[in-house]
Amino acid sequence: MSVQRDAPGLVGSQLRRFSVLDGVADTGLRAIARMGHHFCLPGGRIMLREGCSDRALLFVLNGAISVEVEDAHGGSERVALVGAGGTLGEMSLMTDEPHSTRLVAHRDSEIFALPRAAFERVSKSHPALLRNLTLLLIERLRRTTRRVAIHHAGRTVALVIDHHLAGAEAFVANLLETLARQGVTASAFTSADAGRSADDFHNAENGNDLVLYVARREEATWTRQALRQADSALRVTTAQAEAMEQPAEPDWARPLSDRIVLCPRAGALPCPALQGMRHQVREGLTSDLIRLARHLSGRAIGVVLSGGGARGFAHLGVLKALGEAGFVPDAIGGTSMGAIISAGVACEWSVDEQAARMREAFVTSNPISDFTVPTVAFFAGRKVRRLLNANFGEKQIQDLPLPYFCITSDLTLGRDSAHRTGLLAERLTATVALPGVLPPVVIDGHVHVDGGVMNNLPVDHMARMAPGGVVAIDVSGDTSLHPSPGGLSAPGILAILIRTGTVGNEWQRRDARRAAQIVIDPPVKGIRFTEWSAFDRAIALGYETTLRRLDLEPDLMRTLRANAA
Repeated sequence: MSVQRDAPGLVGSQLRRFSVLDGVADTGLRAIARMGHHFCLPGGRIMLREGCSDRALLFVLNGAISVEVEDAHGGSERVALVGAGGTLGEMSLMTDEPHSTRLVAHRDSEIFALPRAAFERVSKSHPALLRNLTLLLIERLRRTTRRVAIHHAGRTVALVIDHHLAGAEAFVANLLETLARQGVTASAFTSADAGRSADDFHNAENGNDLVLYVARREEATWTRQALRQADSALRVTTAQAEAMEQPAEPDWARPLSDRIVLCPRAGALPCPALQGMRHQVREGLTSDLIRLARHLSGRAIGVVLSGGGARGFAHLGVLKALGEAGFVPDAIGGTSMGAIISAGVACEWSVDEQAARMREAFVTSNPISDFTVPTVAFFAGRKVRRLLNANFGEKQIQDLPLPYFCITSDLTLGRDSAHRTGLLAERLTATVALPGVLPPVVIDGHVHVDGGVMNNLPVDHMARMAPGGVVAIDVSGDTSLHPSPGGLSAPGILAILIRTGTVGNEWQRRDARRAAQIVIDPPVKGIRFTEWSAFDRAIALGYETTLRRLDLEPDLMRTLRANAA
């Protein structure tokens, strides 16, 4: 059961933060506070849509509420996370339709519920309330139509430190200093603060951009409290400890799937294919700490690279220009050729090193030339596998220094698949396996082909990894087919297969471009899909296009500089 509290004065002051109440004077806010109900909802508890919470406008005063719907398999899928300063229940306030979502406290939360009758009385004396609510609903509808991911920028993070991990205090101190240098106000609570009141925690959260709750695994009571107070939680461990078999997690509020791995300068040891984000913080590398700080503060910017065959060489030119501007991605991923090049970035290869590797693999040695009897594809794919194995060896995706994913099309399940773990060379072989051109790849009993069949510009997947925004580099160009001049002959079979394998994702590509914060699209439509000899021309197009964008768009330059800080 939720615990109701009577604090109209406190609620009135907190309501000033809500944009839906813009234009309402302080006396009006205090009057609204007396008309509604203020209650607490413990983390993990479902909000019962009855009584004061039914047909009401819900104000999240503190904490975060998860909005969930039923998925195709009868389970729950979170579609939004509404933090302090957000509202819920607008549609139920305006209609009599049954509730279509379930509201669950993501962490300990405080809610103020304004019933419909009270809302109607208030809106008569404050017409701006109806206008503000309408604008809010229009903006949500616009985001939904454009398939824009809506994120709650977490303001509280629990760091759960492994048993007897040395140097944890120094790591937290360095992290706070790094956040401060980025202009992020942050504070930290430890087990010494366990006896403080809830108001102390709330005041710290309202007065800072970010609050860290630092707990050691052996501090079970404080760890549970920290997890219930936090928007997100990460396990802080070492490379050596992570590589060892770990005991089962205690019965805490949430699994610690995301990890911060403190490791030597040489990099982390191989780890099991666990779920969640793995942030490597290597000794002496301030860039790792800077990237972690951006992820924790919700300012991490990710880059996605589309597929496009030989047109994908333009990615190298774009990355070169962005690097010269000081931009370093906080996460990267891609599809097909974009997946290969983004994997090189995740391996921390320089653009020059990548260009040399790509020239050797695609220009000096055409990887699509081993014709075979066409039982499943026209080419055997042996050269592709050999080249990918030679460049990426036994690397596992989860061991890469930079958060990374690649997209394949899972024909078994009929959907795209974002690979964030597993053998890198194998996943890359799958993401370039265009149906009919290269043979499919079986991964964990599922048949996978080129990711471009279903998701050639995976902005949606990157948006879940990088809450600060997504830079999309789209080299798809014009992939439409045309007959020869005069219409005397049709395109060749290889061109037909390539177009057939990618035509279905055009609608997805358009939505992805709208959802990205920045789109860079070099004019590469004059380069054919397998025109490997256009290597230098494609790189030059990517480089020159990006330089022009940086020169002509000050907002883009400011975004890149903020990321580089």
